[in-house]
Amino acid sequence: MHNRTRYQWKRFWCPPDGKYSLADRGFLVDPEGEFGRALQPDLVAFDAIAEVPCLVLLGEPGTGKTFALADLVREREGVHAAPGGRVHHDDLGQYNTDTGIRDEIFGCDAFTDWAESDDVLELFLDSLDECIVEMRSVAKLLVEQLRKCDLTRLRLRLVCRTAVWPGFLEQDLRELWGDADVRLYELVPLRRKDMLIAAEQRGVDASGFGTEVIDKDAVPFAIKPITLEMLLDAYRETGAIPSTQAELYRQGCLRLCAARGHRRQEEGDLTYEQRLAVAERIAALTLFGRRTAICRDVGDSVALAGGVITVSEMVGEPAEPVDGSTLRVDRHVVEEVLGTGLFTSRGRQLLGWGHKSYEEFLAAQYLIRHELLPEQIADLVFRPAAPGEAPHLVPQLRETAVWLAVAIPEIMERIAAIDPRLLLRRQVAELAMGVRARLTEALLQLEESGRAEIHDFGLSDRYEVLAHPGLEDKLRPYIEDTQKRRETRALAIDIARSCKAETLVSALLTIAISDGEELRVRECAARAVAEIGDAAAKRQLRSLLSAGDADENDQLKAYALRALWPAELSAEELFAALTPPKRQLYHGAYQYFISNDLLPGGVPKIV
Repeated sequence: MHNRTRYQWKRFWCPPDGKYSLADRGFLVDPEGEFGRALQPDLVAFDAIAEVPCLVLLGEPGTGKTFALADLVREREGVHAAPGGRVHHDDLGQYNTDTGIRDEIFGCDAFTDWAESDDVLELFLDSLDECIVEMRSVAKLLVEQLRKCDLTRLRLRLVCRTAVWPGFLEQDLRELWGDADVRLYELVPLRRKDMLIAAEQRGVDASGFGTEVIDKDAVPFAIKPITLEMLLDAYRETGAIPSTQAELYRQGCLRLCAARGHRRQEEGDLTYEQRLAVAERIAALTLFGRRTAICRDVGDSVALAGGVITVSEMVGEPAEPVDGSTLRVDRHVVEEVLGTGLFTSRGRQLLGWGHKSYEEFLAAQYLIRHELLPEQIADLVFRPAAPGEAPHLVPQLRETAVWLAVAIPEIMERIAAIDPRLLLRRQVAELAMGVRARLTEALLQLEESGRAEIHDFGLSDRYEVLAHPGLEDKLRPYIEDTQKRRETRALAIDIARSCKAETLVSALLTIAISDGEELRVRECAARAVAEIGDAAAKRQLRSLLSAGDADENDQLKAYALRALWPAELSAEELFAALTPPKRQLYHGAYQYFISNDLLPGGVPKIV
């Protein structure tokens, strides 16, 4: 939430080709814990990457990237307090024109003063994905302006949602700085420790709250700051928490509708439900109308700028159906809703949404409440990439489309066909069996096509939602066909493991022990057999204990050890297998086995 407590958290980042573990009952395994280095070798705190000239900082909706960025800016201002360093922070989401970006960021006094100095500037640019200007235009403008700068003295930190990060901009940045000086990192979820810190700072019984979160299977909400805040609010008020994300957001927005700035909550002519209905209307107008700010004073000149909507544009017909009747939306009604906790000041007599996710959720609820036909909704959220091409999701509407998909099967089917990973990112667990089958096939086809542009940050933890009758028959051709791409076969095997497809164990075992298979595929198969195979299948992994140089990362040996120890290996056999790692700096399953599986009181056996 916009005015949330500043929690004493330390956040961590993961590169695109890295992995992180949520093995602490769904929470991030603490990289600073006893076995953190072995369990989370790819994670870094910002200070470890602070000297990289160009950083792209990504994050899924609600992960707290804007708040994490604000904390980073404060920290870096302290670092650069001495002469010779400067920090500048700006929000791309507030700009509606190329001219605004050029003049207000690269033409502001702070930037021009730096350009004329010899100092180093650390430039933080937030909300690339929220900028109303078309993405390619923004990218082109940024590159044009950066080319004019002394890049040896500039440290760029560009913040964007993971799913909409444009690959073409990444390529341009690499041409400017060079491959080694451009790095991508994604903000990873919260630790269990962070949840407890937040509860304590909010005056909530941390132990009771944590138990409620785990008992209600609400960990996916507790590992994201925005929904953790909502959980804490609900628990403080009722001693319980909602069990679905839609209900969580609805209750959270209702609570914000009750908050009227510094005035008493009882004031106002509308019920909270009426306020929520009007907020849905405002969300639909701002999101689908591509408006980034709201101006209360229709006479103010700022209302003439692009991307700003006035109160007068929000009033009038149609009346809003709510509470079994209809509500006429006049200026007084809109003003009352704009005074709630859903909105925050943007300066210069402007207001904006307290968090982008509120707008996205409420806009979807508006369409659902007004019972628009699936075809009408599709016309809003899908667009052809080019004449004659298949429709794709409008980037700025991806999250709203997923909210719609939860309630409208036709929209779910369309997304599954063209952007299947988006559904997994949002952990849409309430999938119909037919949709699960379609989503599985779409994921495999996307990977096989080589067009999977979205980085696979931690998606393997969510494959279990794909379980459905006939899954094994769908996966088998991808697993057994050696002509398929290595990445596709690995994906199929990971899905089989996550969904406990035990009828595929025989095929997986054959792959794991075959010297003719690619190493990456063998590693995935060996892990699957170790986790879902029966005792007889696990015993046949014994040959992997001496796989030799072919097992360059010791991963095959690790999964064999996991499968066999302690039931099938003597102590003598175990210690004979514990040779020094072939790659001392590689922290994978073998290092995990040595440092954790052999010790009492270890954490869950997941890498």
